[in-house]
Amino acid sequence: MQGKTIVITGGLGALGSAVAETAAKRGASIALLDHAPTVPEGFAERLAANTLIVGGVDLASQTAAETAMASVKAKFGRVDALLNIAGGFQWDTVADG
Repeated sequence: MQGKTIVITGGLGALGSAVAETAAKRGASIALLDHAPTVPEGFAERLAANTLIVGGVDLASQTAAETAMASVKAKFGRVDALLNIAGGFQWDTVADG
């Protein structure tokens, strides 16, 4: 992964953050996009300096997604892989579902 740029959607969640840490340890530049507006405490310190974290992104919005990807391009100049780990759900009770 050395020298590659990897974008990870859902990068601040449990699975996304584990993937991000692994990729960073293997030498990748990583860009984390997430709907969460804040970074979990201590997480950014576990990543390499070649990391971009963009929180508060609604990937269901084309404009927001394009803006986030433009920030990736501005920082790294390229994208070698996109790992779509972002998830979503709508909460319903069993009776109403």
